[in-house]
Amino acid sequence: MHPKKSTSGFDEFLEICIGHLSVAESTLKPWEERRISAVIRLAYAYETKLNVPSAIETFLIAIEKLKDCATTVIGEDTIKHTSLGFGYTQILAAAFDNTIGLKKEAEELYEVLWSLFKRFTNLLDHPDVLKVGGCSAGSRGNRNPGSEEELLKEILELCGRKGSVTQHEIDAWTSLALLYEGHQSWEKLLETCKSGLQRLWREIITPKGDKIYLPKEHRKPALELAYQLAIAYLRLNIVASAEAIYSRIFGACTNSLIPGEAEILTALTKFCGFLEGNGKAEESVKVLTGYFEQLQSSLSPRDERKISIGFQLAELLVRSNKPQKAEGVYIQLWTALSTYKITPQLFEVVSKLSKLYAANPTFGNAGSFYTSFFTCIFGAKERIDFPADPVLVFDIYQKLASILKARNEPVAFIKKLTDDLKKFYLANFGDKHVSYLRIVYFLAIMIEEEKITEEAIIQYQWLLAAFKDKPQEGEFQVIVIDVKKRLAALLSRTKDKCKQAEEYYRELWIICKSDHGSSSEQTIEYLKLLVQFLKGQNRLQDASVNP
Repeated sequence: MHPKKSTSGFDEFLEICIGHLSVAESTLKPWEERRISAVIRLAYAYETKLNVPSAIETFLIAIEKLKDCATTVIGEDTIKHTSLGFGYTQILAAAFDNTIGLKKEAEELYEVLWSLFKRFTNLLDHPDVLKVGGCSAGSRGNRNPGSEEELLKEILELCGRKGSVTQHEIDAWTSLALLYEGHQSWEKLLETCKSGLQRLWREIITPKGDKIYLPKEHRKPALELAYQLAIAYLRLNIVASAEAIYSRIFGACTNSLIPGEAEILTALTKFCGFLEGNGKAEESVKVLTGYFEQLQSSLSPRDERKISIGFQLAELLVRSNKPQKAEGVYIQLWTALSTYKITPQLFEVVSKLSKLYAANPTFGNAGSFYTSFFTCIFGAKERIDFPADPVLVFDIYQKLASILKARNEPVAFIKKLTDDLKKFYLANFGDKHVSYLRIVYFLAIMIEEEKITEEAIIQYQWLLAAFKDKPQEGEFQVIVIDVKKRLAALLSRTKDKCKQAEEYYRELWIICKSDHGSSSEQTIEYLKLLVQFLKGQNRLQDASVNP
């Protein structure tokens, strides 16, 4: 008996839905697709009209009929029709749970559906087995926290009767392992993984020969269980067994797959990470070096997989206090990458190698490497198309400039480097970045030292304008003060700009007196500069009376 029509607000669509369900109930089984669709459609129609009580009653009638069928009807016909309708029955249960909030009724239906799966083992291959079982466990879990574990074990027991491995069995093994791992139940995780691998990949537990291979079927879940087995051994402090599992996984991947495949790289990373983390850094270096050398002959020089392993190896060598070997690996990566376009990996090599050289100042290749870096980026025909780090570029410039000065290289060479860097920044980072301002500052000093006064004045004036919107503190304050001091000296040598020079000298003296006091060394220095300027202008009275 379904909710009766109400005279108010009743429309044609609702009447059609009631008619469809009446026909479905007289001609179709409660679990059949079209009848369930009619139930959901009518409930939706009531809900649209804000008649929630009628929608709930529609669902309750349907659920009672489903429950009656599940407990009273048996035989092959039930199995056949139930298997066809289970997907829609599950959708119906979800509708109870999510749309209107019939939580208790939904839980009851999930339990009924799960009992049907258990009664008819032919239904265990149905795609909704774990969905229904999981919902059932979830509802039971509110009353019994161990119900999910019990349910998964129940699924494994039922699946075991079928002999062959099914997807539901695989899902149950992986779900149970994740459950134990999440609860840190390491002994249970160990036994679960071993039992699951006996079904999916026996060789990983008991190898038959010198070489081990990946299973032909169910490779991904087998690998997941194997990794979890290694974790369980490690958590239980059975380190030798954990190492054996990691080693076998890596061996199986390399024996079964083409060099560079994702599973090999994952196995390599996990194995080497385990070795290093358990006091076997030398063995980790040996394994990683061996595979990196193998990739040298099997992958192209710029292959991202090989580059990734190269970075891992170099970083491991640094951590293992083998900086010279790390330098060699980084140089290999640089050589491979610098012959192509500018990439993020290229900048990563520069960053890593720069830090290595900073930590090892006796290494003699820093200058040539930094020079090759600038040759590479200055020669690029295209703009950088990724967010490169302008601070890194400037840092490398400073290091190279310092090396060149220590070698007494010609100033013209350093000036050209600085000028090229300025153009590179303009093309790739713009003229607003603070590193660009520093570059212009250094370049202006070089121009001044070459006695190109007008050009130096232009550069210094541009810098003062650019620094106006920057915080006047720290390094910026030092640069601004130095620029004003240099600019005042240059302007004082011109005929028509002496007044500006005086303004800068006075400003420097006043600021310094305010910040450091009238008797500080800096204040006295700026006062002397101002007095000297005034005397040079034949303004002795101003110099002595009112500086």
